[in-house]
Amino acid sequence: MITLFFDRPYLPEGMNQTYRENAASLASLAALKHCIKEAAPLELLVDRCDSAHALHGTLGGFRACIPRAEAIAPAISGSDKEIAVLSLVGRYVCCVLTDMTIDENGNTVLLLSRRRLQEQALAYLMETLHEGDVIPASITSAAPAGVFADVGCGVIALLPIRQISVSRIRHPKERFREHSPIFAAVQKLDQTQKRILLTHKELLGTWQENAASFREGETVTGIVRGVKSYGVFIELAPNLTGLAEPEGDLQDGDRVSVLLKAILPEKHKIKLHIVGRLPAQTELPPIRYYRQSGSVNGWSYF
Repeated sequence: MITLFFDRPYLPEGMNQTYRENAASLASLAALKHCIKEAAPLELLVDRCDSAHALHGTLGGFRACIPRAEAIAPAISGSDKEIAVLSLVGRYVCCVLTDMTIDENGNTVLLLSRRRLQEQALAYLMETLHEGDVIPASITSAAPAGVFADVGCGVIALLPIRQISVSRIRHPKERFREHSPIFAAVQKLDQTQKRILLTHKELLGTWQENAASFREGETVTGIVRGVKSYGVFIELAPNLTGLAEPEGDLQDGDRVSVLLKAILPEKHKIKLHIVGRLPAQTELPPIRYYRQSGSVNGWSYF
């Protein structure tokens, strides 16, 4: 279960209610001028990208536009490709109001910059974050090597696949969906390159914490995470795997029901018996976080 908190500036795009309220308050020219002067952060719901790759939406009843050059900062957003702009349609983006203009019909059009707020967010994150800090994030894209996540106003950080969970997965899509909110911990800050590396598995609990949710004699569902000659590794939770005897033609990713034969805390092992194969699950199970704030320096799984 994700419990979002809003006590820090520069949250991932789509999470900051204050920015959205700022945008909703822009109902007069006086409010617009004040917003420009104060550089108040806003959230714009993008409803269109034109042929020049400028983004469009509405703020406080006024038409709003983010020019292509102000839509993304490649070194921050992770890409300068046109798809990086096109993919923002239908999404909330963080931005600041920089100017106003009048169109050919005499209507006021607001000019916004997403890039400027991203630069502010990156500077703030690099100055205030510490390795081990737990922060909210939002998945933006997935690749075999890991996922990219928004950690503040579109600032992109990398979460390697090996840091997602203790239980090994073949692809991050087995754990996350794009645009899903998550929590992550800062694994490394590169002040020279202005890069943030994340980790995730430390937030999913120790062996003891996960095993405490299960009882011997129960039958539960699991996912095959490894088939060996001596047995089948079954994931009971992202940070907890048990071993069952070899069974038929099971493959990685298969969903099964299993009987918990024995839980051995002193050996950190769980013995399982496979009851049967289950249909594939269309929805990913919710992620249980044992920590959503603070720091995870010195974490130990066992």
